[in-house]
Order: sequence, then structure tokens, then C-alpha cells
Amino acid sequence: MARFLSWSDQGEIDLKIWVEGNMILGAVSRLDPLEGQEVYGAVADQAHFLTMLATDLRAETPQISMDDILGSEEADGLVRFLATETIDMNLELFDGQEWHDIDHAIASGAGAYGDWIFAAIQRYPVLKQARDGANVKIALGKPVLLERYAFRNDAECVERVTGDFRRYVGKPGVLGIENIVSKLG
Repeated sequence: MARFLSWSDQGEIDLKIWVEGNMILGAVSRLDPLEGQEVYGAVADQAHFLTMLATDLRAETPQISMDDILGSEEADGLVRFLATETIDMNLELFDGQEWHDIDHAIASGAGAYGDWIFAAIQRYPVLKQARDGANVKIALGKPVLLERYAFRNDAECVERVTGDFRRYVGKPGVLGIENIVSKLG
């Protein structure tokens, strides 16, 4: 619904509803400009990514409201985490800290929406890395979604995400970035 409302004042909308291969309704219409159209677009973007993360749920379908989406402190950061194409990082090593080139990076991110938590773990290829003294520059490429989660806010599920993240980063040549959403929000 939010995606539909975000199309207001965008010209003609051709709407067709199909059931079992038969079109049961068709219409061409225009939506008058709506107050808060930008909000509807943002909510629709959030809903797209939240649906993606909840796709494989077998038990319970998340029930969240627009207020849950608009009230989430992590919402914008989670969308940036899931939509990002590249990440450029500058790391500063501690005096005497060793550095070994990395093969890839693993990042986790989560966001709370009402009573639900949506989370993901992604793998980023290393496009480029260079060290100059204590400074390390890393360019990460388009991520691959490894794990997705949607669950009611409970400590056991949070521990599962954390455990999965640690298993991915527990190998040589992997840079782990835990809860990247807090750095993007």
C-alpha cells in the first residue's frame, strides 16, 4: 500500500489484478498529490527490504505497522546496509598491531521494528586494499546476502545471529564488521 501511495502525482497508473491467469480488474488512473508522499516512498523502500529478510520464515509472519517502520532508529541504516553496492574503509592500526591482507569481509546488521528484529549477514569481496604505515585503505565490492533473519525481539534469536556471524568471521583472511547498521544510521 505504501508503494502504491508513493506513486501519487507521478502520472498515469495502469493497474491490473490477475487471479489464476485471468485479469479480473483493470484500470488506468491518476492519484492526486498526497501530503507526505516522500514518507510513503520511504516506507515502501523499508517494506521491500523487510519482506526480503522475512521471505524464508516458516512459522510466523511479521506484523509491523507504518509507525513501527517510522519509529525504528535503525531503519535507515539497515536499508543502507542491504542496498549498498560498495564500501570504502580507512582503518588505523594501533602501534605495533599486525595486519594481514584480507580475502573478504563479513558484515552483520539488524534493526528493531516494533516487536520484531530484522537482520542479515553479508559477504563483501575485497576490490582493493593498501597499507601505508598505520593506515589501511580497503575497497569492498557488491555484497552477497548469506543469512537473513526476522524474529520477535528475544535474546535467543539475537544470540543465533551473533553465533552465525562469529562462525563466518572465525577464519583467516576475513574482516568482521559486526552490527554495521550502527555505523551507517
